[in-house]
Amino acid sequence: MPVTTPHPLHVEVASAHSFPSTQRYQQLSYRIGDFFGQADFHIIPLTRYDLILGAGWFASLGAVTVDLQLQTLTFSHDGTQHIFSSIDSRQDYQLISGKQFIRSLPKAHCAAILSVQPVQPIADAPPLPQVWYNNVPHTRLVADKGGQNWIAIAKDKFKFPGGGTQFAHGADQYLDQMSQMLPDLKFGTHVRVALDIGCGVASWGAYLLARGVLTLSIAPKDVHENQIQFALERGIPAMIAVLATHRLLYPSQAFDLIHCSRCRIEWTRDDGVLLLEVDRVLKAGGYFAWAAQPVYKHEESNQRTWLDMEDLATRMCWKLVAKQGYIAIWQKPIDKSCYSNRLPGALPTLCDINEDPDSVWYVTLKACITLPRNNPDKFFWLDYPARLDNPPVRLQSLHIDAIASKNEVFEADRRYWIEIVQGYLRGLSLKIEDIRNVMDMRACYGGFAAALADQKVDWWVMNVVPISGINTLPIIYDRGLIGVAHDWCEPFDTYPRTYDLLHVHGLFTLEQDRCNIAHIILEMDRILRPGGWVLIRESMAMALSVEVLAKSVRWKTHLLDTENGPFGKDKLLSCQKVPWHGF
Repeated sequence: MPVTTPHPLHVEVASAHSFPSTQRYQQLSYRIGDFFGQADFHIIPLTRYDLILGAGWFASLGAVTVDLQLQTLTFSHDGTQHIFSSIDSRQDYQLISGKQFIRSLPKAHCAAILSVQPVQPIADAPPLPQVWYNNVPHTRLVADKGGQNWIAIAKDKFKFPGGGTQFAHGADQYLDQMSQMLPDLKFGTHVRVALDIGCGVASWGAYLLARGVLTLSIAPKDVHENQIQFALERGIPAMIAVLATHRLLYPSQAFDLIHCSRCRIEWTRDDGVLLLEVDRVLKAGGYFAWAAQPVYKHEESNQRTWLDMEDLATRMCWKLVAKQGYIAIWQKPIDKSCYSNRLPGALPTLCDINEDPDSVWYVTLKACITLPRNNPDKFFWLDYPARLDNPPVRLQSLHIDAIASKNEVFEADRRYWIEIVQGYLRGLSLKIEDIRNVMDMRACYGGFAAALADQKVDWWVMNVVPISGINTLPIIYDRGLIGVAHDWCEPFDTYPRTYDLLHVHGLFTLEQDRCNIAHIILEMDRILRPGGWVLIRESMAMALSVEVLAKSVRWKTHLLDTENGPFGKDKLLSCQKVPWHGF
């Protein structure tokens, strides 16, 4: 149990914030890799980290060797040499405006110890209009953006009035304006999947949810740092992402609408390579909405930026379909006639037809126009919800064993997951109202997420497609769902404690020869909210192995029969993360 210190200790962390500490744990046991130790730990509110090892801890180690190039820390303890590595050697550094950003997070080799008890989210209709201060105790955005109606603090809560830099009067009014400008948007039917670049606290995406649009909100970990964490705490689909030197982790032809409101991106620099990446992930016939000063201001610099943007968009075959006030909306062509009629040598060039437009893992951006691989004469997509259950056209281009019956396989998968999800909802003690942020760690066609939508369950699902398997991510987006490509040998780009439920189907069997399964469990523990659930469908042997690891991070576990009965080859391992504070 913690003890009260006679005099408060003020702890200053690297961000220059100072936190008072009035309690500490005495001689708390901890483990990092194969190193065990004991130390006194002062308790302060943390969200991004669970444990900070300060100067006193370093002093207790004796002689320490630090290699800045390899980013390792080496010391000896009880005759054994220990080496701590702060980052994985495969991480990707990206340069933006002279600053370095790391695409992925440090790989976890130890369980996370909670320094303070997180509070359960406020019971309210999602997306939450307010969150507990203690869950995201960061006030930088309040100081910087409070006057623009982004966020406000009221006692022990943050509140989100719904404003933004370019829509201080509210996202609802802003969306009404967009609909009035372009009635063809038809939020919730024709426009179902959207991407918000540089999303702030994701109010644009939050208000689109009420209109039936599933919006993925992305932003880098910049000086405001916690905007994505705020979004996820509110129950809004979001992830850390950087539009810089590599492709976004989404397939081509993914989004019906892409939005940038004062996102501070120079779209025309480097031959327009960043806008061309937007073009890659934008559906044919889809829309790009840009709200920024060059749209409406008449100073020379702003007008020059606008003319450059108009010129680049025209050369990319985009058509300006609406411009009103501070919003401009372009539409990507719905057929390939414009591309075919371009003059020889026109820039940007068309990308090599042999390049896979859906390959995204560590793929460098190129300043060229991406055409779909099957290159049809005309592109189209179904309105929602019809697209959810109809086999997408791109299903036929998947490299799977079923050649003549891909549609039948898709339909069988759809029915299978409806039955499974109905069983989950009937047989497991899941409280629907306590779950909002869900991840399917091996999503295949997105059947789990689609079945939840069919059952009218108000959760959103991040569908993850492992790069070690078949790339089904285009199918997921064609169904009106969202997802991302990922290598589970690496950490996932999100903050700790941001998901309420993790669903795993065959992932450990898939990755057992590539990744350390224990590391995947530790990463799951990092991103799972205390009290959150994990549902793992694996073979009996694998489920038993995973159960041992789950218990090692103190999850409650129950090994259950599946719909195949007690003699079926697969089992369901149901786990719940229990809050704990030490060993």
